[in-house]
Amino acid sequence: MAQKLEELRVYQTAMDFWRSVKPILDRPAYRKDCDLHKQTSEANDSIASNIAEGFEQGSDPLFVNYLFFSKGSIAEVVTRLREAHLKGYLNEQDLKDRVSAAEGLRDQGLRDPGTEGPKD
Repeated sequence: MAQKLEELRVYQTAMDFWRSVKPILDRPAYRKDCDLHKQTSEANDSIASNIAEGFEQGSDPLFVNYLFFSKGSIAEVVTRLREAHLKGYLNEQDLKDRVSAAEGLRDQGLRDPGTEGPKD
């Protein structure tokens, strides 16, 4: 059982995903689209934050609930990145890479958060 948040593979993967999206958010054209930038950034931030919050709840059912919140945030980031692609802020390969990483993170979080989360 994980004693610290940083021991969870799903949290580590969420932070890797966050780091992969951040450079896209830092692009000048993306930054100029204030609403899209803010929405994407906040959703990206909330993925790992929800995992952390759920881990600290102290029970498996609550932890799983927060993993589902993270899943929703992953879907929002992907949707916002697709919008950004349509607006020309990122190319097809950048989008494919992030969507693939998002799918892996989503599936990992629901299948096996890694090193087990809290127990009742």
